[in-house]
Amino acid sequence: VKGTAAELNAIREIWYNPNDPNFPQSVSEKDYVYMVYAPGEGSAKAELVGAMILIPVGRHLFLNNLTATEAGKNMQIQSVLLWHAVNALKDSGYTYIDVGVSYRPNLYRFFKNWATFHYPVIFYPPKILPQIQFQPFLSRKDLLIGEVNEK
Repeated sequence: VKGTAAELNAIREIWYNPNDPNFPQSVSEKDYVYMVYAPGEGSAKAELVGAMILIPVGRHLFLNNLTATEAGKNMQIQSVLLWHAVNALKDSGYTYIDVGVSYRPNLYRFFKNWATFHYPVIFYPPKILPQIQFQPFLSRKDLLIGEVNEK
């Protein structure tokens, strides 16, 4: 779909947190927005059961949003959406879909099954925080933050 304001609002309604401040307010013509509707029973209109937003980042796509209603989850719509995108975009020049990481263990388990390579995920902040110091620099000026000294 085009990713109109009405379409994004419909996706927001089934997103895990409709008030999520990071949910996209708009999409560009380069972004990909997929929505899945299940046919309604009798005269009932079709119901949105799942959606996905992919955003180009260099030569790959970033999975910005992937959501489904309970009915959609029962139909495994999220898996269908990922497979559909892979098939539809296989000749697009994008090399992979980065599904990112989820800090919710149940979503991490879901996405782990899609990985072509694994990387470690920290679910909890470390108890011993790293120490970052300016050494071996003598002062902040030595870091050349914000400017380059030309000589």
